[in-house]
Amino acid sequence: MADCLGTRRARVASAPPSKHEGVRHLPALPNGGDQPVSRTFLRLTGLHATGAVVRQVRERLVSWVRQTGLDEDQVADVGLAAHEAMANVIDHAYEQPGGVFDLYAFTDEDTVTVTVTDRGNWKRTPQGRPTLRGRGLLIIRQLTRQFELTAHAHGTIVRMTWRTRSRPPLRRA
Repeated sequence: MADCLGTRRARVASAPPSKHEGVRHLPALPNGGDQPVSRTFLRLTGLHATGAVVRQVRERLVSWVRQTGLDEDQVADVGLAAHEAMANVIDHAYEQPGGVFDLYAFTDEDTVTVTVTDRGNWKRTPQGRPTLRGRGLLIIRQLTRQFELTAHAHGTIVRMTWRTRSRPPLRRA
């Protein structure tokens, strides 16, 4: 991932917020990555809206989500829904190439939330051109427990939430 994301900020942290660790490359998870933690987030900002970056961010997100207590079916749902949201940035957010987006993922005791944000304006599909596309939002809606799409003058926010089905008890220090 360093090829496409090496100049971008990635942050993985565990509670309390004073223990944030900022890094250039996408780091390993806290606690050795084998135990869920009560509050964990992943933040990837200023990402180039390209297919190569979307693929790499999806891989990184899926790796992170596996540490949150979601089962493998839910992990696959998160990966696909986030991919669709990021693909929409490429297809609809910017008139010209060169746009950017942010991905923020957070888990607490019983949910995982992923947010994809861009700074573009919704680009309309040309009239009269038949397309087999346009099912990304439907896919996201079907894969998530909660889905919010907020479009405003400074971009679009897609927020997706999943409830954990079975989460092992948290280790207490």
